[in-house]
Amino acid sequence: MAPKSPFYFNNVAKMLLVCAFLVQSPFVIGAPAENLIASAQKVSEGFITLSWKDLGDGSVTLQVGRDREFDQVMRSLQLTGQDQVHLSGFEDGVYFARLLSDTGASLSNTVRFDVEHRSLRSASLLFSIGAALFGSLVVTLFRFTRSDS
Repeated sequence: MAPKSPFYFNNVAKMLLVCAFLVQSPFVIGAPAENLIASAQKVSEGFITLSWKDLGDGSVTLQVGRDREFDQVMRSLQLTGQDQVHLSGFEDGVYFARLLSDTGASLSNTVRFDVEHRSLRSASLLFSIGAALFGSLVVTLFRFTRSDS
């Protein structure tokens, strides 16, 4: 059996690269556009940013609900000329968000985000560490800025 030519191996390598690109590609034919993006999947700071693109200049309605079917709509905001919104004030739990047109037609994908606030113990620990660092900074500044008179 004759050895394979370098031309054969180049074509095989190119085909493998094309296959790898197609597998990694986020675009799927017929998939809905994912134009609504959440700043985080899990929120512990108490706020989240939802952003979108390619919706034009008209008004949209942002709905935030407790379930994927939006049977329990927690918030409904009418927005005009915006491409993002910052939300806060959510209790711990799972939330879903979507954009609707004036007619009620869906304009975006549905995004999920989880809210899980930090415990009081970890917040107290972070506050204590910050207070200790601030105190040491103040002491250091007073110590080295004092004149030698």
